[in-house]
Amino acid sequence: MMARKIGLEMVVMVGVFLMAVTVFGQTNLTVVRHSDNTLWAMTCEGDGVCSGWTKITGKFSVQPTLTWDPALGKYILIGIGNNQTSIFRGTFEADGTWNNDWTLVTGTSPSPVAVAAGGYVGARRTPWSLLCSSGMG
Repeated sequence: MMARKIGLEMVVMVGVFLMAVTVFGQTNLTVVRHSDNTLWAMTCEGDGVCSGWTKITGKFSVQPTLTWDPALGKYILIGIGNNQTSIFRGTFEADGTWNNDWTLVTGTSPSPVAVAAGGYVGARRTPWSLLCSSGMG
């Protein structure tokens, strides 16, 4: 009985995954920091086909943070610049295309930063602002 239950759960999970890929068509994006501080991106589609690694402009002194922002319909990449204190933000399109739109975020941080994606709050659907955290109290 247990084997049948596990099998059914796997079929349901695979079915939900395939439905999500079919309905939403979301491209999965991975961004990494190389040991020389360069940034590299790779996309994977729902069918498991992945692009090769592509170098993007800019350098980070620590690992970057990447999130999907449904309000913008874009991925947001944020991290500490190669000067080890300035915070930079850039975006990718939904298909993983790099926009090369680095923006200097007000403030500095000696440690990795995080980003929370946008969305809507309240009855008036006011967009959330970009939230940054350096892990410092």
